[in-house]
Amino acid sequence: MKSKVSILMMSFIVSILTSFAQANQPIYQMASKIPFFRGANLCAYQDAFSQTRTEYLREMVQLAQGLMMTGAYGAEAQAMLQEFSQQYDRNQAFASRHDQLSLTLESTFKAYLSQIERSINPLVTRLNLVDVSAQASLPVHLIAYGVYSLAPNCRGDIQVTLHIISLTTHKEISFISQGLPKNVMGSIASQVYTQYQRTQFPTQLQTNRGTVQLIGAANGNVAFVSDPRQAQAYCEAKGARLPEDYELEAADVLGDWSGGVSLNDKIWALKNNYVYASYIKSAVQSRIVHRSQISSTNQFYYYCVKN
Repeated sequence: MKSKVSILMMSFIVSILTSFAQANQPIYQMASKIPFFRGANLCAYQDAFSQTRTEYLREMVQLAQGLMMTGAYGAEAQAMLQEFSQQYDRNQAFASRHDQLSLTLESTFKAYLSQIERSINPLVTRLNLVDVSAQASLPVHLIAYGVYSLAPNCRGDIQVTLHIISLTTHKEISFISQGLPKNVMGSIASQVYTQYQRTQFPTQLQTNRGTVQLIGAANGNVAFVSDPRQAQAYCEAKGARLPEDYELEAADVLGDWSGGVSLNDKIWALKNNYVYASYIKSAVQSRIVHRSQISSTNQFYYYCVKN
């Protein structure tokens, strides 16, 4: 009976946290169709302008001389050089066919995004891909398109830029990465997930002693200072204060991806030159210590709160 009560209580708490997190963090619906357009061939651009005309002609002459030393005549050597060059161009064109690569980039981006979501498993999913044609009744807040090109290193990498446009604010955010086609969208998916799923300040936090507003640090997010008193002075100047230890712990329960702030075993600034050493795991040792007792770091993380 006791275990059943505990399970019911835990389910009730999770339900409250879920509804609370959803109420205090925006939800974004993004159109699932993401077209990708081919940009300039940066590999060809780099190849064309990495040498002067004299250097290019000297290299061609050396290649032709090498072919002639193996028995080829002048006309044959020229034809072979042209054929090699044309074959290289054909291989590039086949490998970067727009219809195939565009589909690959779109599908791998969605797959990586889904993989990240499953691995983190937040209380509330804040970025949802919506099939507009199938679910036209759902509002769409974001649309996206991408541009890709062969990377300047000419080693099979591509450079991809994904642009996401808000239909409510009309602002555009861009994400860029470079790598092999099978990997490059993983980096962009991680950037996009962080942008839209991570806790955004200001937000409300429910604790066992009431509700407080998290307003962030001087950078609008979480920051660090070399002295906890600097953080206290900044928060007070903004008409706010540093969190109490129980508020830090309540935010940590939700974590970065569900409307809170993860402690991540870092040292957090408290008022009056005290700090909260979240790396201390002992049940008998207090995590609240004076700054003078910490000599291993000069990075004290903080954000401000208001009642």
